[in-house]
Amino acid sequence: MYNNSFYGDDVRWFIGRVVDNNDPLRLGRLRVRIYGIHSGSTEHIPEYALPWAQVVVPVTEEGSTGYGSNPAILPSAQVFGIFLDGKDSQLPLVIGSIPKIESDKADDDQYTNPTDDQLPGQSNAEKIFLYLISDDQHAYTPEQACGMLGNLKHESNLNPLQVSDVPGEDSYGIAQWNPAPGVKRKQELIEYCTTNGYDYTSLFGQLKWLKADLDKNNFRRVDKKLGDLKDARTVEIASKIFEFKYEAPQPGSTDVRIENSLKYYETFVTGTSS
Repeated sequence: MYNNSFYGDDVRWFIGRVVDNNDPLRLGRLRVRIYGIHSGSTEHIPEYALPWAQVVVPVTEEGSTGYGSNPAILPSAQVFGIFLDGKDSQLPLVIGSIPKIESDKADDDQYTNPTDDQLPGQSNAEKIFLYLISDDQHAYTPEQACGMLGNLKHESNLNPLQVSDVPGEDSYGIAQWNPAPGVKRKQELIEYCTTNGYDYTSLFGQLKWLKADLDKNNFRRVDKKLGDLKDARTVEIASKIFEFKYEAPQPGSTDVRIENSLKYYETFVTGTSS
C-alpha cells in the first residue's frame, strides 16, 4: 500500500523567502521562511529552527555525490516549492525561484509600524499580495489577490494611515472604510482590531480585518456575496467584483483599478513587469 503523503495525493505548494544557503552538508539545501506558515519574526521562529529544504536541479546535472553543481540560489530570493510529506509540511522541496523587484523602500511604504514586521515582503504591495494568498482565514488565488490589490492601490496608495480627501467623509485605511452613520465600516475595523489585540492603524491589523470582513459577506449591497469573488478566475473579473461589491465607489475608476491589478499580476506572478 502506498504512502499518499509522498505519492502526491496530499501535495501542498508554498512560496517563501530564502534566509540561509550555507548548507553544512554542501548539498545546496536552503533554509526558507515560508509565507503563511512561518512567522516573519525571528523571535517567534528563529532561522536555525527552519527545516532545510532540498532543491531540484536540472536534468543536465549528475545528481550524485561528488558530481554536478549545487544550486546557486542566494538569501532573500523568493522561491516556489512543494512539501514532500504533504500536510505535515516538514520536508520542503524548492522547485525554482521567482524573480522579484529588490528595493529598500517602495513608494507605497511611507510609514513604519513594528507590527508589520510580521508580514513578509519588501513593500506594502508585496506584503498585501502575500498575505491575501496565505492560508490565514481565506487563501485567495493570485488573480483574486491582484484584483483586490489594484483596488486598494486606487483607494489609498496602500497606506493604512490614509484619510479620505473628500470633505467630511473621513474614510480610513487601505480600503477607505467609511465611518458614516448607517455604514460604520471604520468603527467595525477599530472594534475588530481592539477585540483581537491588533493595531487598527497598522497594515497587519487592517489585512486581518479585511479577510474577516470578507468572510462575513459584509458587502454594501445585500445581493453581493463573497462567493462571487472566490469564483473569479481572471484578474479583470476579480478587480471588478471587489470594486463594485466591496468598495462600491463612485463610477469612473474601473479602468484604472484594472490597470493597477494587471500591473501587480505582472510584478508578482508572471515576472513580466518592466
